[in-house]
Amino acid sequence: MRKKLIIFSLAFIFVIAFGIVYNGLVNNEKDRLNQKRAQQQFLDMYEVVEIKVDSLKENTEVEFLEEDDTKIIRRLDAYNKDKLVGIIYVGETKGRNEGLQVAFAIDVKKDNIVGMVFVQSNETPEYQKILTDNNKFLKQFLDKDMSAKKFTVEATSGATLTGNGINKIMQLVRAQYDADTDFETPAGIEFVSSRQDFTTLNFVYEFLADEETITVTTNQAYQIISISNEAYREDAAIEIEAHKMSAYITNIDGNNITIISKGFGGNLTTTATVENGNITAFETDISGESYDSSYNDLYQGGNVAGLFDDIINGNELEAVTGATVTSNAIIAAHNILLAYIEEVNTNE
Repeated sequence: MRKKLIIFSLAFIFVIAFGIVYNGLVNNEKDRLNQKRAQQQFLDMYEVVEIKVDSLKENTEVEFLEEDDTKIIRRLDAYNKDKLVGIIYVGETKGRNEGLQVAFAIDVKKDNIVGMVFVQSNETPEYQKILTDNNKFLKQFLDKDMSAKKFTVEATSGATLTGNGINKIMQLVRAQYDADTDFETPAGIEFVSSRQDFTTLNFVYEFLADEETITVTTNQAYQIISISNEAYREDAAIEIEAHKMSAYITNIDGNNITIISKGFGGNLTTTATVENGNITAFETDISGESYDSSYNDLYQGGNVAGLFDDIINGNELEAVTGATVTSNAIIAAHNILLAYIEEVNTNE
């Protein structure tokens, strides 16, 4: 009996060990195939624009940049007969979800981006497909001049968060290329702040250019009404496009306030009532949000109704798991309302 038990135990250990080795071999093969697929994707970016590349070499000698939730994680140098013809940077950021990795291929002769591919993605497949199936969206990366002052990703409606993630990586790629080569990012203006003028309901932006503060006022369509230095009008328009207001008041009718904020499915409208400096009513129309649509396999639930009670009761607000974008939009609407109340109380 004891001999059988020993044999059984050894057999069990063998099966476990074999399973571990087998799984390791399977995972290694998956990694090899993924690397081969990625390598071919990288080469294809140069082939589309007829740049001959016969080898890609990993470059680990550079210090990669990181800014907020975005970072550069890889650099591959593209060679043709030992001559450097291109550089590929892989960046990682948060789009709709964490772990979005995108690669950009650069033509070092022209300092242009010549291709973009997804390397790794946890984005909702339907939203990502809106971009990958859109020729107009993809064509913008075929010959994108990195010396252009207007250097942004032209987003596609329906995949805004993923597009924003790609844009964050692209901006950092240009900065990395600037740091690694003799390319110089064109001088421009730096965004400092934005606020709403609660008397006119216009937007007021401040930028910094060569130690000069540039003040710009726009209407709610982001058209420039006034600017303190006309020489920076074009630069300001580009930066304003990249820094639109997350929430703003569209109408004040006595005690009733209407607010627009950016939600998951588009703009959300909030209606609120303020009496004697207190919020007595607050409701956001979330009927257009689509967290629980059948195609959104990353939906985790999430009920934002409790936020409205917390706002009326003056409780601390926190984003709702499973409905983060929607709840953050509600919180942004609440914050702009508080700013309005504070200004009204100060002026009384």
